[in-house]
Amino acid sequence: MKKRWITSLLLLTGLFTWNVTAFASENVIQIIEAQHDKSALFIRLFISLVALVLYIGTCRTALLFLHYKEIFGAKDALARILFNSRSLSTTNVRNLKQSAFLQQYKKALAEKTGQGNAFGLDTNILMHYPAETFEILKNEAIVLSREVQKELDGLKNSTDKETSANARRAFKAIEDAQRQGQSLTILPSVDYKTITQLKLTDTMDDRILAAYLQLHKQGKAIYFLTNDRGAKITARNAGMPIVEIEPSAKQGKKSGTGIMITGVIGFILLVGLVGYNAFSFFQANQAVKQHFYNTVSPSFGKGTEMTNNYAEIIERINEDPEHIYFPENAEQFIEPTKEGRAIYQSLQALEWTERKPLTDQLREILKPLTDKYYPEINLVQLSDETIQTVFFFGQSDLRFGLAVLNWREDVSNDSALIELLAIDASDVGFKVFESNSTLDEVKFELIPLLNRGPFEE
Repeated sequence: MKKRWITSLLLLTGLFTWNVTAFASENVIQIIEAQHDKSALFIRLFISLVALVLYIGTCRTALLFLHYKEIFGAKDALARILFNSRSLSTTNVRNLKQSAFLQQYKKALAEKTGQGNAFGLDTNILMHYPAETFEILKNEAIVLSREVQKELDGLKNSTDKETSANARRAFKAIEDAQRQGQSLTILPSVDYKTITQLKLTDTMDDRILAAYLQLHKQGKAIYFLTNDRGAKITARNAGMPIVEIEPSAKQGKKSGTGIMITGVIGFILLVGLVGYNAFSFFQANQAVKQHFYNTVSPSFGKGTEMTNNYAEIIERINEDPEHIYFPENAEQFIEPTKEGRAIYQSLQALEWTERKPLTDQLREILKPLTDKYYPEINLVQLSDETIQTVFFFGQSDLRFGLAVLNWREDVSNDSALIELLAIDASDVGFKVFESNSTLDEVKFELIPLLNRGPFEE
């Protein structure tokens, strides 16, 4: 009867021990798998972000090319993008419409120059293109109504800084033209009687037009130069020749609009992909934490406080000549510690792909020590990251790194972990885990570090 009870008790004890060990091992595997998933999702997130940035750059380049093509032609547009790459980041696409008008403006003036014509300038042209206008018409006769001068003088004192600056630039362009000897005549103001005879009203715009229309009626070949739609309509109605500035071709606008719509759709899809990958990454991060917190220590349980009975553990170590931390064994670790520390510090300056040869040297340093103190450890099966972590913890004393490695062989062995903490808290320890209050907290630091290595990539 007693034999049956003893046999049953042994079977139950063995079954319980096997289940607990298997459970702990399974949780560790789950933690490692969750960390791998997290790393893979981080790479996906990074790639999608890079793709989004490249896509934005490509769309901007295409849009800029279309605008340049409309203004300068396809050949010059391609040359500007290829040989002036800074324009991709510095050019304001909105301002290119103004450049497009300027090209059409120059083209329209070129058709009228060199024919003995005079050009009467409106205020808005001088407010926006003063230097360009005088440059194009440097060999032509230019006339300027006194009302234009008065209007510019009023705008010069405007409270709006941009308006004031534009008016001052206009005055500078007029003065520069005079100094350079250009043909520039300022016409006197037209009286009310003349304005009435020309069938115009007594407004500033009509007074400006009247000065030029009067010359036209007298047989002078003159063109009114304005970009004001209202002024153009009035001039045409009064029979005043004007410089017609053709608008840009609509075909380019349509193709540009199509590309913009396609670009926006692609941008939305890529932003959605980045958002999905970011959400998946944060979920994986939470899964890693959850798996770790679900790990239950077999003898202490989740959140169990660490033992304070370290003195007895150290006393037992000091009485065991075969233990790695037996006082008389310390001397044989001095040279391996120095050599390993030098190699480890060299690893820090290398890329992860370049660390393999030096890590193999670290294995060679560990081999005679593990053969003597921990013969059950197979260094060949350990990853480079684990080897590097051993020397991370063993920079001051390689014994401490080996003690960490010994626990890593069986992470469910809380006795080995408590012994490691006792050593860390002793006179020969380094107080690495002094701030941790539970075994689970220590595991949360050690397990990821032993798997990914000490170097943040």
